[in-house]
Amino acid sequence: MVGRDVEKMLAVGLVWGATNALMRKGANLWDQALKSTPQTNTPLLRKWLKLLLIWQYTLPFIVNLSASATFFAILSDSPISVAVPVTNATTFAATAVFGIILGEETRVGLALFGEMASLTNKLIAHVAFKAGGDIFHHLMCNNPRHLVNATPDKIQECKMHQGDYGVNGSVIEWSYNVDGKPQTAKQVLQGIDKEKKQISWKMLEGDLCVLYKDMVITVHVETKNGVDFVTWTVDYELIAPENPHPMSLLNFVICLTKDMESHIFG
Repeated sequence: MVGRDVEKMLAVGLVWGATNALMRKGANLWDQALKSTPQTNTPLLRKWLKLLLIWQYTLPFIVNLSASATFFAILSDSPISVAVPVTNATTFAATAVFGIILGEETRVGLALFGEMASLTNKLIAHVAFKAGGDIFHHLMCNNPRHLVNATPDKIQECKMHQGDYGVNGSVIEWSYNVDGKPQTAKQVLQGIDKEKKQISWKMLEGDLCVLYKDMVITVHVETKNGVDFVTWTVDYELIAPENPHPMSLLNFVICLTKDMESHIFG
């Protein structure tokens, strides 16, 4: 009897997993639609949106309950010690797979596929710099507003949102162009080390936060064999595996470094 019920257990797990992902998708769509609806003088419109979107959550919920009824029927013939592990394992896997397809369970799903679980990445660029890396570090740390004058085609605005330049924990807002596209960023200063000539910015808000999370940009000036090098390191995590890596950002900071070199030394 148990053997014949295993197929039913697997089917229940698949249905549970699929409907879990669908219900989350429906709930998120519902929430997004309501948030995008103006809050004033639109109670009727909001009600219509509710009616329009509720099926995306309710239909999977009803199917989910039907699978639950089937599961309890299986328990009348099969031991719970078999039914629960089989259905739970199948549900977890199905939730991950369907979640990936719907874009709702990226992290959980990736954890099932080994190497794909790690979305943390690092990009590094070493740029030779004419003797005077100290000046570059000083400008980046203590007077980044000068970049607006030095590289107007790349940096349009740099303003202090909280704190002061050259102080850990301060928050800076930027307006800049990458590949001709205007972008904004809000970053917090951290890891300032004047002896090592190093500074980091952790991304808080902005265009890059749409594709990446936990992004930290670090610039370090060092001298090797009498030559100054500016090293840019971009640590980041892809929000979704299909997102592109920020190669345009890396190219941006390389060109910014060379522009600053030309500005400083002529």
